[in-house]
Amino acid sequence: MNMERLFIITQHFDSTWKKFGLTEEDLRKLQDNLLFDPSQGVTLTKKGVRKTRFAREGRGKSGDTRIVYVDFPHKKILFLLTVFLKKDQENLTNLEKQQIDKVVTIIEENL
Repeated sequence: MNMERLFIITQHFDSTWKKFGLTEEDLRKLQDNLLFDPSQGVTLTKKGVRKTRFAREGRGKSGDTRIVYVDFPHKKILFLLTVFLKKDQENLTNLEKQQIDKVVTIIEENL
């Protein structure tokens, strides 16, 4: 399902994305994937934060990059919250999930 979305990129996401050597072209590819299916991946938290796979050029999805985001379909806004490499971290810790949910609560209060 192709939908319209405004992508909000957090400062943390942006700096980590660049640190991993991901490009603007990679970002456009990610955004296209999320536009096609904003509910892809798995739900991580009660606030609807999701994690999906993303493959850099020449790499497979299963072992590469993980994208953490939250979508607000009623507002047509999707926040890219953080990104990490599977080789560095398998998943978010419970504390990280709680912290992200706090950020999402603040976002919700201001939408």
